[in-house]
Amino acid sequence: YNGEIYNYLELRQELEREGLNFKSNSDTEVLLAAYHRWGEACLSKFNGMWAFAIYDKVEATLFLSRDRFGIKPLYYAVERKKGELYFASEIKQVLKLRNQKNTINKKRAYDFLVHGISDHSEETLFSNIFQVKGGETLTIDLKKDLFPQRKSWYQIPNSPHSGGEELVEKFNQLLTESIKLRLRADVAVGSCLSGGLDSSTIVCMVDQLLKGQNSTEIQHTFSACSKHIEYDERRFMDAVIEKTGVTGHFVYPDSDQLFENIDQLLWHQDEPFGSTSIFAQWEVFKLARENGVKVMLDGQGADELLAGYHPFFKPHLFDLLKNAKLPSLIRELGSLKKNHGIGKTVLLESILLHGFSDGLSNRLRNISGKNPVAPSWINSSFFGVTPYNPRSYRAHGIKNLNDLSRNQVLKTNLPMLFHYEDRNSMAQSVESRVPFLDHNLVEFSLNLPSEMKIHRGETKAILRRATKELLPSSVHGRQDKMGFVTPEQIWFREKAGYFKAGLKTSVERFDGALSNEFVQNFEGFLDGRGEYTFAYWRFFSFSRWMEVFDCEFE
Repeated sequence: YNGEIYNYLELRQELEREGLNFKSNSDTEVLLAAYHRWGEACLSKFNGMWAFAIYDKVEATLFLSRDRFGIKPLYYAVERKKGELYFASEIKQVLKLRNQKNTINKKRAYDFLVHGISDHSEETLFSNIFQVKGGETLTIDLKKDLFPQRKSWYQIPNSPHSGGEELVEKFNQLLTESIKLRLRADVAVGSCLSGGLDSSTIVCMVDQLLKGQNSTEIQHTFSACSKHIEYDERRFMDAVIEKTGVTGHFVYPDSDQLFENIDQLLWHQDEPFGSTSIFAQWEVFKLARENGVKVMLDGQGADELLAGYHPFFKPHLFDLLKNAKLPSLIRELGSLKKNHGIGKTVLLESILLHGFSDGLSNRLRNISGKNPVAPSWINSSFFGVTPYNPRSYRAHGIKNLNDLSRNQVLKTNLPMLFHYEDRNSMAQSVESRVPFLDHNLVEFSLNLPSEMKIHRGETKAILRRATKELLPSSVHGRQDKMGFVTPEQIWFREKAGYFKAGLKTSVERFDGALSNEFVQNFEGFLDGRGEYTFAYWRFFSFSRWMEVFDCEFE
């Protein structure tokens, strides 16, 4: 068992009323008792994050479960010829148990190298090692052949809300309750603070809750900053700290630290990662550990739930067009241009492409060059794939803003981000908790009208309305979306000699999968010519990962 059942006290009381007695005060005993009493139905009663396996000696079955959103990891592999099943919280444990040559799943490798995406499938980058996805169970009848029965146990209800201020009040109530539950701990709870709207909300709400309880406890926050001003959000962090009186701790990751730690970081991550921001997150959790903080709250998930990214503009505008809300559409086009610098023509083109039928839309995409094509720097035939986009709206049946949110929460963004966060935190013996992913809050948020998420050019509108009096005005009114970023291209050029020295060996590992054009462009960038592309980091990360895990292409 790995994780936390936050509402275990309430479940324990419910089970005690039904006659059960407990010998400990742990959530583990409550989990077992709940499964014994309610069977698989216990999962819908749990509020938390978990991955667990229960062996039923009477029925001779093995039952594996992962929480609704895949916050905690769970992997498995089956060797039917040997009659063996392996499962663990980390891939490296399965590799050790399986004890065979490590080969790479080419299709998943293509997804990562070209699109920068992982954890969107039950397949991993290692051939024949799989993950139980969020909201899934795996049942193995040990009396029969080892053939896992995979089942999805969680579906987000589709029950659209309507209303105004009462929705804001309900949202605020659900978020507050979520934070209260996640403050349950036997140790001090700290918070990540990036200076953005989401983490600042959590820090300010925790401060409000502690002061409301007349607590003398002082909250500690942990932040990654940058000496490069264009990547630094320290002024926003300081505004939150000044308003709340919390104790702030800061770390300034740099390129020397990154390359000193890269192999260790890849080993803990199990798979390559698509951005150096993952290293900055590693440093934040390391800072928390060094200051004795064992549990951290983090703002992960709010962007996906509440339309915090630019790709949400397109389905929002199409929702307005489809519902004939033309005055709102015109106003929104102007506001998005003012707040985010996106031209009306670009937005109109994108919503028209989004809304047309498949046939006409595809013809328009061909004319405009928007259909997926194989990038010239990679040999798609080597990977055995035809060009495609795993984030494609049509591939996932995305027709409106909430469809896109569901997709990012359940299939694309969050599964990948939780992978990174879980490994980074647990490597430092820190437990990371994500209040925005309380299932009650998720279900409510994913049924809100799009105008409650994007309104007059402002993203995450309902969160802004709920926190107007809570946050510093400089944070509350932010329209820029920096994200959790690092000066990646600067770091690359600072370490140009390091990259050049290992480039030949790295390219050879790819066995003809990369074009000469890619190598020449990469060398040119390191010499100060040409633009940076995230593909350079993905290539480097993947190559180092191959070395760390001694794996090769099939």
